[in-house]
Amino acid sequence: MTDAPPVPTRRSLRDWSDAGRAQIAIARARGAVAVRPRGALAATAFEAASAAPDPRDEPTVRRFALAVDRAARRGPIHANCLVRALALRTLLRGAQVPGARLHVGVRPDGTRLAAHAWISFGALVIDDTSSRGIAFTELGPVGAREAARR
Repeated sequence: MTDAPPVPTRRSLRDWSDAGRAQIAIARARGAVAVRPRGALAATAFEAASAAPDPRDEPTVRRFALAVDRAARRGPIHANCLVRALALRTLLRGAQVPGARLHVGVRPDGTRLAAHAWISFGALVIDDTSSRGIAFTELGPVGAREAARR
């Protein structure tokens, strides 16, 4: 007996709408990253979450995270981790979902520092694997003040 090939899933109208919104959010985030001085966006990472995460919002958070992931992988605009995180945060704010937080971290990478950005919703790491985020030391508010001065 052989396994049948997987049946492609049909996308709902909401999925297509989310994908379009994610593409627009990625384009805007990419533009913001391109025009701001290096490090200036790091200051926004230290904004406190607007409110405590509501567990009832978790399906919406996961839905938008999936839309951003799909748009970043299949869309025409290259989206690094910072662009993806900013896009997801924008979508969640637009949907009035409180409690999402942007994180920026660094780690040594040979003679350089590697940086990474991700979003959390309470204890949940949303748009990244939790093990990857753990490998980075999160920047603190002092770095935010320094970045804002530049």
